[in-house]
Amino acid sequence: MDLTDANDEKTSNSLNKEPGIGYAAFLKVGEKIALNKELWAQSTHLLSGPNSITVVKSDASEPEDYIKYGINKTSDAIELRFNSFSARGTEFIDGILFMIGDKTEDGKSYFAYSENNEYIRPVLAIDAKWVDAIIELYDNPPIKK
Repeated sequence: MDLTDANDEKTSNSLNKEPGIGYAAFLKVGEKIALNKELWAQSTHLLSGPNSITVVKSDASEPEDYIKYGINKTSDAIELRFNSFSARGTEFIDGILFMIGDKTEDGKSYFAYSENNEYIRPVLAIDAKWVDAIIELYDNPPIKK
């Protein structure tokens, strides 16, 4: 298993991170990047999403509403992508983008909000174990070396 675009043998998944911004993108590179199947097998449970998401503040909508939760323009982000279907049956790739803030006082969750709705963006608490595992997976991808 590798992270290569099957239609283009020179396209592989390449990770890039700037302070406060993280993303994965398909870029042209000289060689394929293969997954370490054993390491990847330890992470597949993360694909189902966090174990818990709860609403902390439902009426947040302005940037200043998120500051006290550590959520701002330079916050880390986690994007979940998945296949979806329109009302007419057209398949497309959809996603949810979580902007991640500070940990809650008990350390069990991170404050976050979803960028997907233009008007309603409640402050959420997302399972910290899942967020930490996703960030660790990003920082140390399960690739063969």
